[in-house]
Amino acid sequence: MTGLIHGAKWWKFDFHNHTPKSNDFGKGDELHKAITPEDWLLMYMTAGIDCVAITDHNSGEWIDTLKAALAAMEISEPKPTGYRKLFLFPGVEISASGNIHILALFDPSAGTTEVQTLLGAVRFPAAHVGTTDAVSPDSVEDIINAIHLAGAIAIPAHVDEPSGLFSLTGFTFTQAIKSEGLLAIEVVTKAKEKPELYKQSKLQLAEVVGTDSHIAAQVGTNYTWVKMSEPSLDALKLAFHDREDGIIRKEEITVDP
Repeated sequence: MTGLIHGAKWWKFDFHNHTPKSNDFGKGDELHKAITPEDWLLMYMTAGIDCVAITDHNSGEWIDTLKAALAAMEISEPKPTGYRKLFLFPGVEISASGNIHILALFDPSAGTTEVQTLLGAVRFPAAHVGTTDAVSPDSVEDIINAIHLAGAIAIPAHVDEPSGLFSLTGFTFTQAIKSEGLLAIEVVTKAKEKPELYKQSKLQLAEVVGTDSHIAAQVGTNYTWVKMSEPSLDALKLAFHDREDGIIRKEEITVDP
């Protein structure tokens, strides 16, 4: 599992992160809310993270801001203390009907516009962008389909916690979990018992983990190793297809693979 395939390497990937554009970022600490894009990026760099999914609550507003800040850092001399190469995966955490949260991850080449277009497609109320105060009227299944139609990857967020997919039951759950093209779920506690319906489905979805970070202290505390030749959405899909040969959760290994 830990041997390198020629042309590929293991990247430390944090799949779930928030910026000041999420209303609960900083957990009430105004100093956190005032963080600069450069300092936000440096938090992940100094934590040794290679790939960061930007997944604010129902918003993509800070994606272009972070991409511009990263581009400026890459050409600056001297480099800021703590600088290292970082790949940004634009995304969003969408609140589906029933307040079930779904992550959408786009290719690094995408930006704020693609996320805003997706939020419009799933009819998320524009007045509540950046919050979890409202939900899309669309079902989990419909939102997963809309994410894939937009050329992104859908990953149901923290499925084993509140607002997670595992809180659904019956046919609603079965429909959602069997959505076409679904490759991965975010599982916070791998050892936790999964719903009987999930076990009966015989699905073998890749199980990733991210920090769901809202404060600096959380950055770098949870991540997934992903095998890719170079970070991209297609490479990520391939790693999900390979499952245990393409991804290793933080708690499954103590050294850099």
